[in-house]
Amino acid sequence: MKKSHTTKYGFYYNRDNKKQTANFGSAQGEIDFFGGATNPEDTGSNLANLLLGNLSSYSQANASIYPYFRFESWEGYAEDSWKISRKLTLEYGLRFQRTTPTYTYTRDGTPGGEGTFQLYSLDLSKWSAATAPQINLNNGKVMGDIYQEYLANGLICDPCAGVDSGFAATKNFVSPRFGFAYDVFGDGKTAIRGGFGQYIERLRQNNFNFGAGNQFPNGTITPNVFCARMAIDFPEAHWEDHICILKDGNGSWVLWGHSWSECRRPALQD
Repeated sequence: MKKSHTTKYGFYYNRDNKKQTANFGSAQGEIDFFGGATNPEDTGSNLANLLLGNLSSYSQANASIYPYFRFESWEGYAEDSWKISRKLTLEYGLRFQRTTPTYTYTRDGTPGGEGTFQLYSLDLSKWSAATAPQINLNNGKVMGDIYQEYLANGLICDPCAGVDSGFAATKNFVSPRFGFAYDVFGDGKTAIRGGFGQYIERLRQNNFNFGAGNQFPNGTITPNVFCARMAIDFPEAHWEDHICILKDGNGSWVLWGHSWSECRRPALQD
């Protein structure tokens, strides 16, 4: 504070770490016991379907995509309150802000483990339809190594050398502030106030679409089994018959049947 001026200075730093799986729950397997056309053994009650092992579908991804993300912001400001007279006070200042996009960071560990995934995108400036991967029209498959084909035609990753973190440059902003207060009659009872300010906030990517890394070439394969009967072990009984999916002696899920026609109600025996 100096005579008619009161100044303020400050600094703010924010670092947000977000560890987000891309395929929620699917790597552990998902079982549905809903009734309807997809469940020929439907009892009319989802709870009864659960107890009897009448499942409508079972799916399980072959991997768990779990990348790490971060964004950072450095901000400083300077502000002055100037009391020009008994009636008029001005407030003005500037805020300086440096903000990153959300970017991917990795940790040491076995590839495929949590926090070891890169994020991929396409640099359209490097894309050329003339050299794009070709599809074999006889079998519907991409000819050649699709990963290498795309690397040569605009596929980029984060973090990777030569690529901006988060696929975008870190940006700097200068935000002005201005305000005033005018005491109309000088008695502190009636005042006219006004002001202006510019505020910068980063958009949250989840407001739009954020695959969290579950995109090519990180994408998973999720096989599905429909119209099946689970093997449920009760102390006084056991299930027997040719079923689509069951647990083996080690407690592991195994595919037993290969078509809907092989799904039949097992017989309950003593």
